[in-house]
Amino acid sequence: MDAVFVYYQRRRLRRPRIMRDRSNPLDFMNDVDLHCKFRFVRADILSIIALIHDVINYENQRGLALSSSLQVLIALRFYATGGFQDVIGELVGVTQVTVSRTLRRVTNALYQQVGSFIRMPTQVMANIQKTKFFAVAGIPNIFACVDGTQ
Repeated sequence: MDAVFVYYQRRRLRRPRIMRDRSNPLDFMNDVDLHCKFRFVRADILSIIALIHDVINYENQRGLALSSSLQVLIALRFYATGGFQDVIGELVGVTQVTVSRTLRRVTNALYQQVGSFIRMPTQVMANIQKTKFFAVAGIPNIFACVDGTQ
């Protein structure tokens, strides 16, 4: 009976709330550092934030919701590095679970906008691009590439 009492007493004890430093990298990083860490320049990051702000902005019951800018930066860092989520979270002071939820939220918001930015070419345009790629690199049947770096 005493063990049960001790168990419930321990459960009732509240853990102290941990307040992490959630500094926004947009506030203290220069443009070169932003591009190195997130692979986008400041103006492009701000336009992405403006594009999906209404979709990813949320409030939670504890008043500790991440700003839309931090959410976008977390996602961009993951996309740029493919790193571990807990390491990415350390950059802005959040947990791995928060990074995971943020990635899902931002990725879904960006996916909703994909039709505005990515279009497949018509057959005529694809043939023109194939000819141009072949002239440059000698590789047949290529009509597009991503980023151009290997």
